[in-house]
Amino acid sequence: MVRQVALLLVSVSHAQTPELGQGWLPEFNLVSRQLIELAEATPGDKFDWRPNATARSVSEVYVQVVIGNFLLSGRTGAGEPMGLSLLPKNPDQAITSKAEVVRWLRMSQEAVRTLFPRVKPKAKVKLFQQDTTAEAVLLRLLLLNREHYGRAVSYGHMLGVPVR
Repeated sequence: MVRQVALLLVSVSHAQTPELGQGWLPEFNLVSRQLIELAEATPGDKFDWRPNATARSVSEVYVQVVIGNFLLSGRTGAGEPMGLSLLPKNPDQAITSKAEVVRWLRMSQEAVRTLFPRVKPKAKVKLFQQDTTAEAVLLRLLLLNREHYGRAVSYGHMLGVPVR
């Protein structure tokens, strides 16, 4: 019985998210879409909300994704991400409104998608002074997006935002 329920949940989940298990870019596209949908569903007056004084605000969580997308995609050896030069100094303090956050999220996601076809997965690169591969950097980028999406979902629940 437990196994049947687990298989049903997996099949229902897969039916709703065809990107699952289809490779790096489809997985990135899935989390990107989820981040945008959640950011757009969150009321604009809640982007400065934080669960406590030491936690990141809603806007800061999303801007961490923006920073990560630009920083990490630029470390894959595939070139400088488009839009990086436009990123303001101290972006987590400069990008705070809902409209700006969503705009920068979209821009950073498109920068990743543009560089992705040029990434040579086995290419040797440096990340934070360590030798690694471009593939490992892409994995870190995907995990960062998932991690911050999870945080945004938690924030959404606390704020009463409908989360799909």
